[in-house]
Amino acid sequence: MTGLLWTLLIACGLTFAALRLMLGRGWAEYLAIDTPDIRSLHASPIPRVGGLVMIPVAMASSLIFSQPPRLVLALAAGLCAVSFIDDRWGLPVFLRLLAHALAVIVLCRSLEPSLSTWTFALAAVTLIWSINLFNFMDGADGLAGGMALFGFSAFGLTMLDAMPAMAYLAFSLVAAAAGFLMLNFSPARVFMGDAGSVPLGFLAGGIGLTCWLKMHGRSGFHCWCFRRSWRMRR
Repeated sequence: MTGLLWTLLIACGLTFAALRLMLGRGWAEYLAIDTPDIRSLHASPIPRVGGLVMIPVAMASSLIFSQPPRLVLALAAGLCAVSFIDDRWGLPVFLRLLAHALAVIVLCRSLEPSLSTWTFALAAVTLIWSINLFNFMDGADGLAGGMALFGFSAFGLTMLDAMPAMAYLAFSLVAAAAGFLMLNFSPARVFMGDAGSVPLGFLAGGIGLTCWLKMHGRSGFHCWCFRRSWRMRR
């Protein structure tokens, strides 16, 4: 357990240090910038590169102590890559939603091939909603990162005994989110970007679905934590 705690602390520090370096050298502004418009909550351009550090660091951290489902990691990594293309150059809404839908369909089929049509449709719609909810929250200082911090902590605690591999993945996401939050509290110096918020939304829905299917519905506590964090930060 001590080794796990040290690994998570290193993941947190690495996320913070890498983002500080990118901001200090000007690489963040070059890679992706969030220019405010009439709907924005910030007044000046802010880099949106947090996800480029958070997601790889969290995945690497989780693999040190466990073997979370490789398909889940591969789908999240694919969404991170596609979403960075959107952050950097922009993609049509249709292509973004198509990528989200394909990842969700593959995940749902892999977890439980025998799901009824209606249950499958409900799960797919819920996961796509989760992806876009996280994406929507990223433009507010501390909101998406705070949701990740509290929500994935609840996931990890709930699944620690029954599904330790998924719990370690959740804790790794918490550590990366903590490092990101140091630079995201008001006034934010960096946002996640779609490269962070989209995979996080996918993983929130995917881990929740896994918990529901494999642990006989013991997903209510961490779902409540996500909703509670959202209400507190609105």
